[in-house]
Amino acid sequence: MKRENKLNDRIIKTSFQTQLFLIVLLCFILFVVIDYVIIEYSFRNRYIKSKVESVSEDVIFLSSSLNEGNKSILEVLENFTEEKGYITVIVNSKSGTFSLTDYEYSAYKIRVQCESEIYDLYIPEYNIILKENDVIDIDIEIQEKDNIHIVRNLSMGGTEYISSSNKEGLIHLTSATVIGCEIPKNLNYLYRNNKIVTRSVELLNTKIKDFSDVKTNTSSYSSYYLDRSNGYLLSLYKPNSFEDVSDFVFVISSFIETDTLLSIVSSYYGYIVLGSIIIAVGIALFISRAFSNPLKTLEKEMKNLASGNYEQSEHVFKNVEMVSLQNTINEVKKDTEANVSDIENQKKSLEKLNQELLKEEELRKSFIARLSHELKTPLMVISATTEAMMSRLIPENEIDNEYNNILTEVDKTTGIIKDIINTYRNSTTEMKLNSSRFKLNDLVENILHETLPIAQNKKLKVKLNIKTPVFIFADEELIAQVVSNFITNAFKYTSDRNIVEINILDQKTSVTFEVINHGSKINDENLEKIWLPFFRENENIDSTSTGMGLYIVKSILDAHKYEYSVSNIEGAVRSYFKVTK
Repeated sequence: MKRENKLNDRIIKTSFQTQLFLIVLLCFILFVVIDYVIIEYSFRNRYIKSKVESVSEDVIFLSSSLNEGNKSILEVLENFTEEKGYITVIVNSKSGTFSLTDYEYSAYKIRVQCESEIYDLYIPEYNIILKENDVIDIDIEIQEKDNIHIVRNLSMGGTEYISSSNKEGLIHLTSATVIGCEIPKNLNYLYRNNKIVTRSVELLNTKIKDFSDVKTNTSSYSSYYLDRSNGYLLSLYKPNSFEDVSDFVFVISSFIETDTLLSIVSSYYGYIVLGSIIIAVGIALFISRAFSNPLKTLEKEMKNLASGNYEQSEHVFKNVEMVSLQNTINEVKKDTEANVSDIENQKKSLEKLNQELLKEEELRKSFIARLSHELKTPLMVISATTEAMMSRLIPENEIDNEYNNILTEVDKTTGIIKDIINTYRNSTTEMKLNSSRFKLNDLVENILHETLPIAQNKKLKVKLNIKTPVFIFADEELIAQVVSNFITNAFKYTSDRNIVEINILDQKTSVTFEVINHGSKINDENLEKIWLPFFRENENIDSTSTGMGLYIVKSILDAHKYEYSVSNIEGAVRSYFKVTK
């Protein structure tokens, strides 16, 4: 009893696929057993007897047709083959064993066209059946007799069908098109490589030994052999009309004939159909119940999931597929719960990003207002001064001074426009680098010389730390903008009488340029904003700045793929970029 329970549990807990497979396998075995009993002990013998009688009648008809002599042997065989559906060939027993007969004047002829030339060809081997519009590559041997050339090499679609070792004196035709085929008069060419015929002829040699008298006998002779293993009935006979006493007609017929078979099996259809219906109904009921009950449970779980209930399912299923599906649903619940949480987090991030975008928009509006003011003021000065000079309202001794004022305002306006152009160019197109090897020391010293008056006005102490000559490979003009911006910002935002350090650190794998301005600090909340365009932390220090300097610096250093940063350190602000050697 315990063993039966264990067996039942083992069957129930297997996969549904295995259960269904076992049921179908049992049904199949049952059908096979019934079919074997019916065929072996009932209609097999009746069918074989009927088939032998039918072929015997056909053999008598064929023999009488051959003896009439009105048509050629090959024509009679061809008509018989087409009418009866048997395989009919001629065999020869001169050598003491049966072999397929070929005729000397049989011809497999085709006509091909290559470019504008047309050739009539004779194919000596019949292991390929060509048809019109086939494209072949061939080597042909020219024959003066009958103007029919012989094919020595032939390939089609990359497969070689006819191959000859001697290729001297041959004409090669590439991509020739078959435009005509002549069916051979000898039917045997159809069966040269037919395995059924070859195997059947071998059976003749082993099963039919007593044909010595037939070689000299002019009367019809016939013999039959049933090849049960392959399902063929073999018939051998010699018509009186054959001139060569060693030639025989060999007929191969299948003993599965539809009409005869159906007439015998029809009486068993009722039992087969009834049994099939009963088994099909049983399988359908089993499958429907096996599927519907677990699916209803899973449907309930999916509704809970849709309503936002992510509690894990603990229902116990009885096959592997449903257990796997339950585990998948539990994973989906877990992932859905995690995804909902992620969506909430992303929502908060988007709200934060939206706030940042609003702030950036405010910066843009502030920049436009400031830009219009900055451009309007110098233009008004230039316009008013020019009108006064044209009206000769300015004394001669002050004209040079007014010219200098105009040039100052023009330079101021030019700087603003240049910043705008650089900002637009860096934000709309990929920056193109014109890199070369140059001495970083000289570049820093030149820029320091140009900007030093700013430091002198504020009485700053500038420390330049350059120990050895340092060379880097970069775009010198763009790096000059970066160095100038770092140094200028340090001078502008450092309080009077403080220290500004400018260092070039030559290390093993990199070169670092840094500027440290003591006594300064950037508000922590503005450290990320300083790289945005139009941003200025303190407008009172430099009212002429457009706030795009560090944005341009960021674009340049990103294009060079350099490490860089502006950060607060103890009592100072450090700006740097690092060049990898």
